Amino acid sequence: MNIILSIVIPMYNAESFILESIESLLLEIDNRVEIIIVDDGSIDSSFELVNSKYIKFINEGIIKLVSQVNAGVSAARNRAINIALGDYITFVDADDFVLPGYFKAIDSIINDYSPDIIEFGCKKFKDKNDLLVNKPIFTHDNFGLFTTSNIIDDIFCKSIFYPPLRVIKKELFID
Repeated sequence: MNIILSIVIPMYNAESFILESIESLLLEIDNRVEIIIVDDGSIDSSFELVNSKYIKFINEGIIKLVSQVNAGVSAARNRAINIALGDYITFVDADDFVLPGYFKAIDSIINDYSPDIIEFGCKKFKDKNDLLVNKPIFTHDNFGLFTTSNIIDDIFCKSIFYPPLRVIKKELFID
């Protein structure tokens, strides 16, 4: 089956929260999604924790777990992009988790429109109780289909370029 979405998680010293992040994704995905975790030279037990807890998913190819010498979050993301098989790529930080309906919404938009970029909001939180009261944060005040050229300046001008807020067609990453 074709991989639709590659979810990239750069990981550095994330042992206290990485499992919750991965669990939230595993509840949402199907066999058209891969999770690529790049350990960026963690000095805690993040790599070993993920490797032992999710060995079944690693063996099945649902999770790709790779390690590199510490080179920073951008290098970790770039490494994952280079091995991603998905038609689309998104980024989830190791301390993030996704809410119910995450992949279903993304899959529906991809199937209906095949956009270059899908953008969505997020909620900042300190604990899960904050999710109930905190309002979502969005780059734009309105929603709909826009061409990339019509919104790219707006994204950069507002300086709201958090990688986890977007799903991007893989071909946009290729020179």
